[in-house]
This record gives sequence, structure tokens and C-alpha cells, in this order.
Amino acid sequence: MISHFEPTTKYKKYQKLLNNLLNIYPHDSALFTHLNQTTNFDLLPKLGEDNVRKLLESKDFKISLRETNWEELTKIIKKAPNGEVIIEAFKTKKERLAKTKKMALLNVKQFDITRNILLDELNNKIAQSKNK
Repeated sequence: MISHFEPTTKYKKYQKLLNNLLNIYPHDSALFTHLNQTTNFDLLPKLGEDNVRKLLESKDFKISLRETNWEELTKIIKKAPNGEVIIEAFKTKKERLAKTKKMALLNVKQFDITRNILLDELNNKIAQSKNK
């Protein structure tokens, strides 16, 4: 027995959205948020997967952009085998890293100490931003 299904307005709206999602490619302008008339900004790298999931699944949400960057940097720093990886991560995340720390990270003898200092600084920033 075949029943006739009459789609509701809400169903049609979501079906149209889902159909549009089928044609998205990496770096597609549909994935970007407009900041002004000429610039686009991809939110996924800035927010991180957990926050994007929170944004999509929750009606109400609160996301700290700075904190997300710091948490991702912390993960990268913990796993980094050398200073070049850490320096590149700071550059990619557009976070400031002092020249003295860059030089210390590239010095094999000072690498572990400098990495721990950076981790402490980032953890303090994260803790301070959560207390606000």
C-alpha cells in the first residue's frame, strides 16, 4: 500500500537546505561567513569542530573565539616534536609569539623549558577567560 505524503512547509525548507549541502566542496564560498562585501571568513578553523557542533546542535550557545584558539594551540604544543612546529602553529592561528621565545624554541637545550612556559601562559589565559 502506497500512501501519499504531503510535505509540510517546514519539511520543504529543510529538504531544500539538505539538497544544497550535497554540492559543497572544500573552500566553497558557501562555507564562509561574510564579514564585509569583499571578504569571506571560514568559521570551522577558527571555532573548532566541538564549537561548530555546539553551534549547529544548540539553540542557545556561547563560544569564546580566543579560548578556542588557545585550546587548539595547547594541544599542538603538547604534541610538537620541535620548535618549528610550534612557531608555525602560532603563525597559522595568528597568535603573537615573541622573538625571544621563537629563538628559545629553536634552541634544542631551551626547547622543553620554553614549551612548558608557553603551555603555562596559555592555560592561564584560558582560565582567566573562563572566569570572566
